[in-house]
Amino acid sequence: MVMKLFCSLAFAPFARLASLGVLLCLLVACLFDQVEAQQQVDAQQAGAQQSSNSLSVLRIQGGDTYRGKLAASQNPQQLLWDCPSFLEPIAFPWDALQLVQVQDASGDPTQSNPLGKNPFCAELKTGEVVSGELVSIQPDRIELDVPQVGKVSLATENLRYLLRIIPGGSQAVEVLSAQDWEQVLPATRNGRATKWYLKAGEISTDTSGTTISQWAQLPELATIDLDVAWDQASPNWWMTLGEPRRMELQVRKLQNKKLLNVTLLLENSADADVTTIQLPYEEDQSIKLRLLCDATKGVYVLMKDNQVLGRLKGNIKERFVGRTKVSFTNTALGVLTLRDLRISRNAFSIPSEAAEVEPNRPANGQFEWMTKARGTFFGSILNAPADVDDQGSVKVQGIAQSPISLGFEEIERIEFPLESAPPNQVTTVELINGMRFASSALQSRTEASFEGIDIDVAGKKLPVPLSQIKRISKRALPIVEDPQPKTIAEAQKIVVQRLITDDAVSTGRIASVAQHTPSSKTFTWLAKNAVAPVALNPRADGAIEPMLIQLAGSTQKRTKPNENLANVRTDTPPNDNDVGRPLKPEDPSLFLFSGDCFPAMVRRGDAEEFFFESTLFPKQSIEQALVRGVRFVDYRGVDKIDRATRLRLLTLPRVQRNNPPSHLVVSRDGDLLRGKLIHFDRDQLVVDVRGEQRTILVKNIAELIALDPAPKLEQTNDPSEPSDPSDPSDPTDPSGKQEKTEPAKPADSAEAQDPVQIASNDVYQIILEQGARVSIVPESVDADELKGTHPQLGECSLPWSSVVRISLGDAIAVDASQNRYGKWKLQHAPDPKFVSESEGGNDRPNDTPQMRMIGQGAPEFDLMKIDGTPFKLKENRGKILIVDFWATWCGPCIRSIPSLIEISKEYKEAGVELVLVNCEEPETRVRPFLERLKSIPTVVLDTDGTVSKQYNVAAIPQTVLIDRDGGIVEVLVGASDENEDLLRKKIETLIKQ
Repeated sequence: MVMKLFCSLAFAPFARLASLGVLLCLLVACLFDQVEAQQQVDAQQAGAQQSSNSLSVLRIQGGDTYRGKLAASQNPQQLLWDCPSFLEPIAFPWDALQLVQVQDASGDPTQSNPLGKNPFCAELKTGEVVSGELVSIQPDRIELDVPQVGKVSLATENLRYLLRIIPGGSQAVEVLSAQDWEQVLPATRNGRATKWYLKAGEISTDTSGTTISQWAQLPELATIDLDVAWDQASPNWWMTLGEPRRMELQVRKLQNKKLLNVTLLLENSADADVTTIQLPYEEDQSIKLRLLCDATKGVYVLMKDNQVLGRLKGNIKERFVGRTKVSFTNTALGVLTLRDLRISRNAFSIPSEAAEVEPNRPANGQFEWMTKARGTFFGSILNAPADVDDQGSVKVQGIAQSPISLGFEEIERIEFPLESAPPNQVTTVELINGMRFASSALQSRTEASFEGIDIDVAGKKLPVPLSQIKRISKRALPIVEDPQPKTIAEAQKIVVQRLITDDAVSTGRIASVAQHTPSSKTFTWLAKNAVAPVALNPRADGAIEPMLIQLAGSTQKRTKPNENLANVRTDTPPNDNDVGRPLKPEDPSLFLFSGDCFPAMVRRGDAEEFFFESTLFPKQSIEQALVRGVRFVDYRGVDKIDRATRLRLLTLPRVQRNNPPSHLVVSRDGDLLRGKLIHFDRDQLVVDVRGEQRTILVKNIAELIALDPAPKLEQTNDPSEPSDPSDPSDPTDPSGKQEKTEPAKPADSAEAQDPVQIASNDVYQIILEQGARVSIVPESVDADELKGTHPQLGECSLPWSSVVRISLGDAIAVDASQNRYGKWKLQHAPDPKFVSESEGGNDRPNDTPQMRMIGQGAPEFDLMKIDGTPFKLKENRGKILIVDFWATWCGPCIRSIPSLIEISKEYKEAGVELVLVNCEEPETRVRPFLERLKSIPTVVLDTDGTVSKQYNVAAIPQTVLIDRDGGIVEVLVGASDENEDLLRKKIETLIKQ
């Protein structure tokens, strides 16, 4: 359309230029509108992805995790959490909270509780924390001005720390850039032997035992934040502060699977300290850790989500301050990526569980002071005159110096004496402006103009809006085990399940069934520690699995199979002696495209409907289009079909695009027949194979597999051309040309395994212990069974004792694509390529690898003939050779060979000889075909495809004409009368020369 418009513009009269200008403007405007619309779509998709990645995290005591966001709660004693895996917010008591980590705090830190000139937070020995503007410091008390609360006086005998608040929580000092890392182990030479590589601003390695280092500037109080990802079975890495002189001696290669091994090493010229922590990581592939570095005390604490993982003690005489080497080492097989490593200045306090009493600490009211200009020293607070209280300073008496006056702006930290490790059973709230509060009394509050929480600060309530919260945390409590059942009967009454989705890992149980939509219902989930059950989102991607229960003093366990439930017993290979055995009554025999499979006695069927008998459903028939496969016996030979055979069976030739085969019949002895199903009963099955009906006894059939239709094409080259019945088993191409390369992508490749679309997105798939899978819309549940409605087969009841998994969301479609019949999807045979320009004005491309061979010397080759004798091309100089590349599965090849034989006989006296080069097929497959020929020419076997590659064979049949001097005269592709006439003309020209 655009070309036509510009052509008309070129020949328009000059007087029409104004109107044409308008048209051009309209055209440009349309183009810009399309670009803008596409940009909006891209922005929406990016926004949706960003929204998904910015979900906050809730962790409940015991480890259950939920992604989502805080919601306004009407109940003061409850936390309300909005998680995508549920259709409504889920409520927990505040006592059950362990962590809320807000990923994207969108609030403005200056809008609520703005920081003053000297913001400090005071940590009490009880674990409580109060933040505000420092007003005064006296020997017996300090005073803070807390926004929206007022002045709060705190006794110094109850204090543990007084810390300066850094706006935003920390002050970035240095971000270690990925390109600045230097590999030190093994040492590189001139940039060679590098084991680490950069990708998207991150540095990665797939080599174990290699180390990178970089110099960094460390302040006295520093936090080091690490973000590490891996693709390893047993992640094992470690970080070193200092020069790694004894690195080889400290390597700990802990190869515990499903455990993350992190080693932290402090190394200086005098001594070293090392600690290793192990964390179960489930399906996680990344972790964020924080290292608190207090160089004044030589204490280093490794933390994750405010929980202490490990503690090291450094040498305070040789402190890691200023220019310090940081090293990172991978000690496991697989890919390890250091996403980010940044160092921040942060006036923190050592967590109580990592703190220790210092025996050499001065007594008599001596506190440890850390200042900006004077460093760290011990001193006591002196009574200040009344007229100095409001001057923002404090008098301090040092141990061996005269009293000094410290302005509040100079103070970084004051540490008060610690007699014993304090309790920490409070809830800590961190705000986006850096303030922290910790209290044992925390409540939700929702009013017309306020949604947030109230924190108890010295007996007064501090309101905090949800938009200002960065983190809420509480120390992990010891896990209290539930009472163990003493009898099998008691164990059978206990229902403990685990919900695992993209946004939730929750222990609990299915409680009931709730109405989801006017036409659909869903399960309700009662999570451990939750206040009440909530409706599950059936479109959440995940599963519900029962948890093991161990009887006290016995080995009895609740039923749960040991194999991976994504591939149940019907998908695992049997023993050799089980091949072809009769099916057991509980074995699945009817498989649906939805992923369902269940025991059934299939009685009869046709192209429209299958009829069966099953104890699971009242309805005993289903549409044929919904059935993926039928098993008559437990036969696994189809799983051992070689790649080439599978490719041929899945290739749909152009002549069959309008009438493709629908099923693959697998016999008990391994024979395969592809055709269109007509009908079957208990005795025989009838299929149409290229217009010919064939009847097979059912007792000889192992499996009946439905072939997924090939993708629709926008247009076909020749849809009306009839098929060739002379080719009884293999795809043919009416154009006379067919790709020599693989006819179809393997169905078990990543590109071929498209998830199967089920009829409804609001169903659950129940997996039973014998391997059956049943999709249902739930109707009711009780202690013994769950009842539901199958989308096509109606009502069914399933006992809980046999349920091993419940899949929901996209997990159903993914499982369906991976079952034993999920690999049989037809693919169109590639359209052939023209490689030679014929006479008579035939418009074909001439700039191809095959065309460029014309006029060049024929590549030499040495192959074995079908009779076992050698054939060398150079020994046939002086002859005119017709070299034809072919295969038994190629219909055009089979049709062209008799014509080539006749041509070679016709010009035999002139020294013309035919050489048939078979492409990558075994002799056992080639010989039966040759036996059908009246005369057998020279046949050689190119078993590895080397000669085909030398002659640029991309589509077959490809015929190469070689003259008496070994030069290539013509290259023809395809079986057509035109090519046959052209070959004769070229041969006659060579004979006359």
